[in-house]
Amino acid sequence: MPTTLHALQEELASNNSNNLALQRILMRDPAATIALYERVEQMRPGTARGIADPAHALSMIGQQAFADMLVSLWKASRQDPGPTGPHIGYAYSQAAHTAWFARSLAKAQRLGKTGEIASAALLQHPAILLLWLKDSESAARATNAVRCGVPFDVAFSAELGESLQQANLRLAQSWNLPQLACESMGNWNPFNRAAQTVALADMLTQTAFAGWPPESFKLNAEILEEFLGQSHDAVSAWWRQGAAEAAREMGRHDYPLPAFELLLIPGGEQEPEVPPLPAQAQPAAETSAQASKKALQQLLSSLMHRVQKETGATRAVFGMLNPERTEIRARLALGGNKQDPMRHFTVKLRQRNLFSALLSKQQSVWLNPGNRAKYTPLLKGLPLDGGSTQGFFAMSIFIQGKPLGLLYADGGTLNEQHYKHFRKLCSEAAQTLAVN
Repeated sequence: MPTTLHALQEELASNNSNNLALQRILMRDPAATIALYERVEQMRPGTARGIADPAHALSMIGQQAFADMLVSLWKASRQDPGPTGPHIGYAYSQAAHTAWFARSLAKAQRLGKTGEIASAALLQHPAILLLWLKDSESAARATNAVRCGVPFDVAFSAELGESLQQANLRLAQSWNLPQLACESMGNWNPFNRAAQTVALADMLTQTAFAGWPPESFKLNAEILEEFLGQSHDAVSAWWRQGAAEAAREMGRHDYPLPAFELLLIPGGEQEPEVPPLPAQAQPAAETSAQASKKALQQLLSSLMHRVQKETGATRAVFGMLNPERTEIRARLALGGNKQDPMRHFTVKLRQRNLFSALLSKQQSVWLNPGNRAKYTPLLKGLPLDGGSTQGFFAMSIFIQGKPLGLLYADGGTLNEQHYKHFRKLCSEAAQTLAVN
């Protein structure tokens, strides 16, 4: 992915560059990691199967050979079948989340070899990566089918024309992927705790990317209970909090982030008391609802800082819908005075106004002196203040076809170029938050 390439090249250029830092970046990019392992096999035939993790692979060929390899790699692009549909980043994100969960599970069990286990998890579905590259429309169909309730293996096997497991194993053997990655793809020994951890991490990720369906969530939470020896509430909180932490880590990439769908689950606004996991399982410092809200807040805050910096606006406010979708309330604000009404607005949506109109679908408006008269009837009920006098930008943001809220920006010098960039930033944020 372009963001991975940039991060790797920055790390390689640093005087303090080291293999562990490079590994942390590679654990977000399964294709780059596979390429690294292939290069090891080319330079040192017969050794790739014994690689523990990317840092181990880097130590075998050196950073210069790795830097040379990066230049020759194909760079991924979105290849969207539609403006809001699934894209290749979906497969990268799912692989990176599987690695994240595998590492967390390994730490919770004190297994050791967390790098090897996470690396094996990252590489569990090479056939899906290849399908996205060769036939993005087929990959998108399978992804949408999973979102509609079709089992993961069934959906992708149908598009591949062979069993997903068989395709993964065939490619893993052809590409000389490490032993644990291959073992975890097949019918692994139930006493192999490392392979079991990889397989469970894969199932947790599949459930998250399917939209957290209740039956699948319940089934895998029960497996987690037995696996970690903890209560249902504790493992459920651990699972959801892990998704939120992964979202914070991967927010800079053009990756779908399933943590944000936790906000769309009925009751997601509630913050129940959740018993923590024991010391060996990394105690939860916050509930799953708190963690997912925190991740969302951080990403939206980043968007608002960019709007403030790049669009000429001096004030930005994000308003979020309440669960009943009867009102929108300011939740995050940058710029202006703390007492400004627009920094604290609550707008009822039962009556037609500009905000309710925007939230009917993902769309935007630039209100300025030239068109203000046209929109005047829709401004009634909005707590506009002095900062709004010269006009403002506003755009609604949707997740999986459902409105999350809208971003409002005003002040400074607003023009056509700034408006186009504002819309671009909001659209990119919506695509990052979207999972389907």
